[in-house]
Amino acid sequence: MIRDARVEDVAAIRACVDAAYSPYIDRLDSKPAAMRVNYDALVAAGEMHVYELSGEIVSCMALHAEGEVLHIGNLAVVPAHQGAGIGSEMLVYAEEVARSDGLLELRLFTNEVMIENVEFYTNSGFFETERRVDDGFKRVFFSKPVVPVPVGQCLACDLAAGVRPLPGGLIHREQGWLVEHCVGPLGLGTLVVKPARHVTAVADLDGDEAVQMGRLLRDTAAIVTELSEPAQVYVSLWSHESGEPGHVHFVVQPIDSEAIERFGRGPDLQAAMFEANELPDPGEVAEYAERARGLFNG
Repeated sequence: MIRDARVEDVAAIRACVDAAYSPYIDRLDSKPAAMRVNYDALVAAGEMHVYELSGEIVSCMALHAEGEVLHIGNLAVVPAHQGAGIGSEMLVYAEEVARSDGLLELRLFTNEVMIENVEFYTNSGFFETERRVDDGFKRVFFSKPVVPVPVGQCLACDLAAGVRPLPGGLIHREQGWLVEHCVGPLGLGTLVVKPARHVTAVADLDGDEAVQMGRLLRDTAAIVTELSEPAQVYVSLWSHESGEPGHVHFVVQPIDSEAIERFGRGPDLQAAMFEANELPDPGEVAEYAERARGLFNG
């Protein structure tokens, strides 16, 4: 059972954290930051949550909301219960808290020498945003969009949350927008620009999202042009392809002369490509996505 921590849990929380993080002392040549935290203060602030199993606290974490982000801190599972899915349950709980509070993103970090944690968060649908020295530690920072609708009801949200495979992974994120490679049969190099939150009409974008939209579409089109050297670049809004309002997204598609000759132009071209249903090679998509990622970050 996952619940809010109580004052009487502080000693068990410290024991859980010490057991989980002490194996990293040798790698760091010092105590991990999680072992130096004032857990009395976090419990008093209502930010600590624990996993209780048969009367024993076997896992804990801190949750702190800031703006539209829920920060996850000091997630720990006692060694005897690691590998049983408890850490994953804690992350699901954090996402449920964020969703119920209307938050849009989960963020956390770990030390770069804690390679097990880096792998765990990556496999849990988080994507790495940066690596830098913070508070004297070399840290890896992660982010994960919060799925605002139930899994299976929105492809765009499922892809953003990592519950469906996304060839090439997330390419870029900024100010509430995501860029990724298209999963449909629109050709290698077709990128999708979409809001991180579930928006079904352009009119529903907030002011910051609307301002970012134009610049990000311009930058994405420029990167597609540089990487693909196409005859044309189509930028089209998709929101009602199923006949019902869906997650707004823009398709930035490089078009070469061969595609025009084979499929035609404009909407006819895209319809014909869907009819042909020829998906690009996943390896080529991954390579293209990595090159695009480098240009966005450069």
